[in-house]
Amino acid sequence: MHEAGKAPDAIYVAPRQIGGEWERAAEQARIERALQRLGTPPAKALRALDIDGDKVVALTGQMQVWHLTLLGDTVMAATSTGLVPDDLRSALLH
Repeated sequence: MHEAGKAPDAIYVAPRQIGGEWERAAEQARIERALQRLGTPPAKALRALDIDGDKVVALTGQMQVWHLTLLGDTVMAATSTGLVPDDLRSALLH
C-alpha cells in the first residue's frame, strides 16, 4: 500500500540500456573463463585487472602478475612474471 493510503495504479519500468551491456557481459565471461583455466582467482578477487582487447594483465592478491593473450575463448599464452618486487609493491597499493 502506498504511504498516502492509495494502492498504486501504474508501474513504470525503465528499459534496459541498449548498446554495450550484453557485449560487456560477454567480454567479462570470456575473461573469467580464461582466469579459471589458469587457476587464478576470479576478476573480482584480483587486486588489478587490465584488459586491452586480447591482452590481459592480472595482479593476484599474492602480488603475482599474469600476462594473458587470448584468441576468442582460447588462452593462447599465459606467463607469470612472478611476485612483484617489494620496492614496487607500495606503488601498486596506492
